Amino acid sequence: MFYRFLFTALAAGWLLALFHFGWGIFGPLSWFGGSVGRRTACGVFWLVWMGILVWRSGRGQMTRGHAQERGQNSERDPSLLPIIIAFWVGISLEFFLRGWGIGTLPGWFYWLGMTAWSGGMALDVCSVLTLGRFFSLRVEVRQGHRVVQSGPYRLVRHPIYTAGLLCLLGVGLSLGTWAGAVLALLCAFAAYSRRMAAEERALLVTLGEEYVAYRKRSWRLVPFVY
Repeated sequence: MFYRFLFTALAAGWLLALFHFGWGIFGPLSWFGGSVGRRTACGVFWLVWMGILVWRSGRGQMTRGHAQERGQNSERDPSLLPIIIAFWVGISLEFFLRGWGIGTLPGWFYWLGMTAWSGGMALDVCSVLTLGRFFSLRVEVRQGHRVVQSGPYRLVRHPIYTAGLLCLLGVGLSLGTWAGAVLALLCAFAAYSRRMAAEERALLVTLGEEYVAYRKRSWRLVPFVY
């Protein structure tokens, strides 16, 4: 039931973004930059990002439905609700702080933000496709689960969360508010930390030494940093 609600909420957010893009081009989107071209680009990026989130939610439901049974060790799911709340609070802070003129940045940060935003979306899609049938919206270890070490998982254990942080950073920088970007990242990181700990506990219990060895040669979110 919760995941149906999640899918519906993301779909509603996508439609809301579409409405906002169509009718509010001179509203909050104007904060992304002075030209209509910049505002249009950010509107398109926003729609693509919401589309990716809806696709990811639908794919998580599909892979769960195709799984014949879960593994014996399924960590109690801490739920995605804290992550969803953290994301929307973070994005709201970015827009509000930009509107209030707090922590403003020079105009050229727009391009840096768009680069981070596009990179985050690409990393999100790549990570989900790399996981394949092991991707799930729940914290669970399925039958036949193995340590995925290809693609972005070669260096980072949670690249989907890295992608989310990159997108939030990109939105904040594109808007031109470093304060909003920092607060959004802190909100998301706090929610992600709980989720990452739960996922790693479940994988350690089920996969044992294979996952211990993988943890030793990889990073949680940022290669060579954390």
